[in-house]
Amino acid sequence: MKTKNKIQLVIILALMALWLPISIDKLINFTLFKSAMVQQPFADSLGRLLAYTLPLIEFATGILFVFPKWRLLAFRSSIAMMLIFTGYVALALLKVWEDIPCGCGLVFNQLGWVAHLWLNLIFLIISIVGCILEKNIRSLQIPLKSEPAIK
Repeated sequence: MKTKNKIQLVIILALMALWLPISIDKLINFTLFKSAMVQQPFADSLGRLLAYTLPLIEFATGILFVFPKWRLLAFRSSIAMMLIFTGYVALALLKVWEDIPCGCGLVFNQLGWVAHLWLNLIFLIISIVGCILEKNIRSLQIPLKSEPAIK
């Protein structure tokens, strides 16, 4: 197995280990998660919408990594979510809002905001590197159906 493929596999497993347990925890503890989302510094209706959609998006992202055809979408989804979450944490650290509950679940809600920012940045970088590797690996693959040679 080539080095790129090994790195890619480690990245995929790391991102699956992030998105799947977090989404499952939010679904298992849905009442608590929904309550935290409604307490966020945006409209309650947006908080309710996110409470219902975010765990599903996170779960779908984790599952999409299993299917090679959908990995690029999974990486892009992971990048988008990590950009949004990282921006949100950065705004919290800048004290744009007063007290903000963390709706992350699992061990992440025990992190301080600075540690949370660093963790998000690490997973953002991992997602970006994985996306780049995925594009490189795809560009090197031989197509299944070859075009006839032009004579």
